[in-house]
Amino acid sequence: MSILKRCCGLLIAAYAMSLGVHAAPARSLSRGQAEPPVEVKKASRAMLTIRCYDAGGQCIAIGPAIFISEEGHAVCAYSLLDGATRAEVVDEKGKVYPLHRILGASALYDLAKFSVEGVKKCAWFSLKEQATVPGTGVSCLRPQSGKKDVPATYVITQADEYNQFQYLHTSVPNDSTLIGCPLMDGEGRIVGFLQRGTLRTDSTAYAMDARFVNTLTITSRSALSSDLRALKLPKALPDGADDALTYITMMGTTDTAALSLAIHDFITAYPNRADGYTNRAITLHVPAGRYADAEADFATALERSRQEGSPVGPDWVHSQWCQAIFQKAQTVSDSIYGAWNLQRAQQEAAQAYAIKPMPFYLLQQGRCYYSMRQFAPACDTFIRLATQPDSVGGEWSAVARAESWFFAARSQEMLADDSLRVIALIDSAIQASPRPYNEQGKQYFIERASRLFAAGQYRAAISDYNTYESLIGPSRLSSRFYYIREQAYLEVHAFQQALDDINSAISKAPQEPLYQLEAIIIYLRAGELTDAESKARQFVQAFPDIAEGYKLLGLALGNQGKKKEAVQALQQAVTMGDSTAGEYISRYK
Repeated sequence: MSILKRCCGLLIAAYAMSLGVHAAPARSLSRGQAEPPVEVKKASRAMLTIRCYDAGGQCIAIGPAIFISEEGHAVCAYSLLDGATRAEVVDEKGKVYPLHRILGASALYDLAKFSVEGVKKCAWFSLKEQATVPGTGVSCLRPQSGKKDVPATYVITQADEYNQFQYLHTSVPNDSTLIGCPLMDGEGRIVGFLQRGTLRTDSTAYAMDARFVNTLTITSRSALSSDLRALKLPKALPDGADDALTYITMMGTTDTAALSLAIHDFITAYPNRADGYTNRAITLHVPAGRYADAEADFATALERSRQEGSPVGPDWVHSQWCQAIFQKAQTVSDSIYGAWNLQRAQQEAAQAYAIKPMPFYLLQQGRCYYSMRQFAPACDTFIRLATQPDSVGGEWSAVARAESWFFAARSQEMLADDSLRVIALIDSAIQASPRPYNEQGKQYFIERASRLFAAGQYRAAISDYNTYESLIGPSRLSSRFYYIREQAYLEVHAFQQALDDINSAISKAPQEPLYQLEAIIIYLRAGELTDAESKARQFVQAFPDIAEGYKLLGLALGNQGKKKEAVQALQQAVTMGDSTAGEYISRYK
């Protein structure tokens, strides 16, 4: 009898090996350790069929999948999921489970990992953690069509090292219906997943090392993964709230459905995080015009931010609220959800500043005042911001201080009562700018130059124009810049410098008649009448339809005593509609 029992035991073990399930001896388990994966009687329960559907509800792919964890994480071929908007898995009893979230994917290695909805505890296969030796016998697992199905057995013929993993050569036929099927060794461990050989000479399939599955994860940078973005199925968030928020931010707003789901998952996972609600309000509700929903989310965020341990405080929520209202008020009429207006935005910023006097909250108030055309309080607010102690330090603070002086100057300018004070405020912006000047710091010189020019301080304006030119470089300057500086030079009778600048303008915009007319004017004012006549004749040939050219030609001729020709040119200008040319005709008759 004992011999019979032993023989039966060997037969059972051999059959179990043919099924590719665990037939390991019993072992004791430490506390908290999971039961051995894929017990003999539960082997088929770890094997799945995945069905994938497109947006129209048509089934576009069916293939094998397996559970690899007790909580229902599974693996299948990436290619099965391509183009699918919905997927489900079916176990050996016919029970259907929806695919819940993609947990990682690689198109190159044709593998994807996902979670299954509604699974609390399941049979599962373990992945082999060691390298596979050539000659290893393996079973090719497929979803069973009958209880007596026996997996076919094959052998690993070669193992190539590949990026810290193995690319396995097998004796499995190179059959497309086997793609994605797992290969299990005699100890019940998955050693690889089948991939079809692509060469004409390939008669057998290959397998990707099962250990690669452990690298299929979602991190904060996974939002940029082309493989993940190509899949239309919902993706999981990275572990950890901060990484999850980074992931959501990097997703962008192109796919609003995916973004909405990700934010929903974040709020579900971290219901006490205020930034989840502000994120939903700013990225989903506000762009869609759901301002009441956004208001409710901000209110919830404010409540959560007051809880102990919150990573953001109420001041931050008020500031985000201000920003959302400000943007809405700048682009949408107050007739639509009038509660969100510029005055309300300023109040939110004021509450933020009252809780924590951060410079940015003061800046928000100043911008609100300016947009409300309340320029006096705007100017005062920007000056407060520019003169308060440096609580941040470093280059950012210097840049912000300089910008605050400039915003104060713009506010003062809108009051239109003191141009010299405007210039003084821009002086402060330049003095506060960090050295070397950044792009914004360089712009302050051209801004001050234009105000100095308007105030009649031409030499000071020229000095700023020259500084700006040296900072920017002539190659980056437009013809307009040289025309404006030429005007300043002309005001101080620096004719040669004016001529040099207008020639620079002409070289940058040779088809612009204004600059060529200006060159003629410079010659006239400098008393270079022969050159003025020559330039004027060239002009009327190039631009015969512009009356101003004939008028300037008439002046150049008349001042040389060529009165008859001058009158002819001036009459031509009058005929073409110049209203001032007639005043000069009487001088030369």
